[in-house]
Amino acid sequence: MRVTLRKYAPMVFSHIIKIDKLSIKEILASLDPEQNLKIIKDSFASGGRSSNPIIFTHDKKFLLKTITKEEKNIFVKMLPEYHRRMRDCKSYLCRIYGIFRIRVYNKQDAHIILMRNMNELPSQVI
Repeated sequence: MRVTLRKYAPMVFSHIIKIDKLSIKEILASLDPEQNLKIIKDSFASGGRSSNPIIFTHDKKFLLKTITKEEKNIFVKMLPEYHRRMRDCKSYLCRIYGIFRIRVYNKQDAHIILMRNMNELPSQVI
């Protein structure tokens, strides 16, 4: 089975990750497939109101959300302004660390957004 991953605006998101003093190693540890497999399975099995579940990583630092292609297009258009705000302001806008398209051979594309879990911020920030 062939799977491809496309990262949108990798330089912009790398800069936002750097601003937030995160490392790629830390993000990859949170996204470890083996540690998140049960969470992913449970998220899709539970049904719920949305066919696009929000999946929190095993360590609760990040969340993954599937978005529509239209939502992805809108955010990509807004990305220059979003990046400016993250760069120039002490903004409490939700931090987004990546937008991806996953394509599995003979299947429909999935667009995914990687975000910081705002509930895990220190209480003095909130």
